[in-house]
Amino acid sequence: MKLGIADMVSNFVPGSGNPLGLDSSKWIKIQPVEKLTKVISIISQSNFDYVELGIPWLNEKGNSVPIELLQKKINKKNIQIGSYCSLFPPELKTVGPLVRWDEVTEYVTTVFRNCNILGGEIIVYGSGDSRLIPDGYSRGKAEEDFIRVLSIMSDIINENNYPLKIAVEPLNKKECNFITSITEADAIVSKVDSQNIGILIDTYHGFMQDGDFLSDIPFVADNLIHMHLAQPEDRGWPGHLLTSSNFQFIELFEILNKYNYNGNMTVECLFSNLEKEIHKCVDYLQGIRSNFTD
Repeated sequence: MKLGIADMVSNFVPGSGNPLGLDSSKWIKIQPVEKLTKVISIISQSNFDYVELGIPWLNEKGNSVPIELLQKKINKKNIQIGSYCSLFPPELKTVGPLVRWDEVTEYVTTVFRNCNILGGEIIVYGSGDSRLIPDGYSRGKAEEDFIRVLSIMSDIINENNYPLKIAVEPLNKKECNFITSITEADAIVSKVDSQNIGILIDTYHGFMQDGDFLSDIPFVADNLIHMHLAQPEDRGWPGHLLTSSNFQFIELFEILNKYNYNGNMTVECLFSNLEKEIHKCVDYLQGIRSNFTD
């Protein structure tokens, strides 16, 4: 299992976006590409295996960066892109009566082309605002829409022979009203029946759902292709709460190892000072991982 970290600038984790802990008045004045450059530089000096890049950097909308410049910046720091997150912007609906299917297809085509240029395999489909079920819209219709989006993405991957896979992310009920449990995500993915589509487990979202999400892993292991890691009690970096009463990451690794999980694991959480905290975080996770590697 490789350990990576999200760029923490362009993703949609509530409360994130300033992982360096700078004064907000200073941070807001920094240009987006410079923010990314600062974060990538810190990540490249850590022992993480890869970076999970936010799709907004390369979707050719808003604060995106020309793909050639983005590729140059990544290559200069000699860091590997392992995956992507924050697939759809909030205004591009993928569920409900306002879905513009031609625009969704065009958007995904552009994004996948650029992901293929940069490298990496997994694209996380969380995007809670995009897939939110609007008032008065049936859950059955929402599921039909969602499956249609997944099918569109799978077809584009197949047609272009891209080495990409989509990981559907269950979100907690405070951030979305659709696909809010691991088993729900697994059931929908199984209906698509595509080798390009799987599910993701995020320790923060899983911890917030009803019941013990670790006990669900055996039932979804066949479709599990990616992980997001955060200290689930407060969404901070894994390992910063080290008491017996807190979530035990060793138990997560034990279960994943038992069911032969060999996908990547991305830290996606809140940092107050990335430069100081990143090394503690990766050392903690590498220490656990070493128990399950030869």
